[in-house]
Amino acid sequence: MPREGEVTVTKSRAEPLRSPAPRTYGALALTEELRTRLLPWIDVAEIGPVGLESWLQSILPLLPPTTAGDHVIDRDASHGGLEERVNTLAHALADCASDRARKNFQASEYFRENRALARRLKALEAMLQTRMATGKMERVDLRDAESEAAVRRYLPP
Repeated sequence: MPREGEVTVTKSRAEPLRSPAPRTYGALALTEELRTRLLPWIDVAEIGPVGLESWLQSILPLLPPTTAGDHVIDRDASHGGLEERVNTLAHALADCASDRARKNFQASEYFRENRALARRLKALEAMLQTRMATGKMERVDLRDAESEAAVRRYLPP
């Protein structure tokens, strides 16, 4: 028998998601399709509505906020006038260009940080080799395929 506030999974119908606290909005009907799509990240049947709400509250700050320049296209402008269609297209192109510039910057920062980490890795390996050569440390195999691949990727030959 399910406890109070617990959601049971049924394959035949969608069950409203209820939590013990009263809500100002209607209950969310959580369909089996939605549960299946959420499954790689969270098992709603296991954690219940309170856990789902907690999970949503924890991931929302991680999503990128919209900026003042973002223009949400909320309707089809193809039936509008020529000026409206051109303005909509111009806004979409500007948003695309800013998104692309942001992604390129993030990728360059990621590459720079990984290059620094690869240098630190090589420095640590050199320190360990020095300690082993002087006899202050017993011999250890430092070969690692993943670290070598990262060094080749981020450091010049």
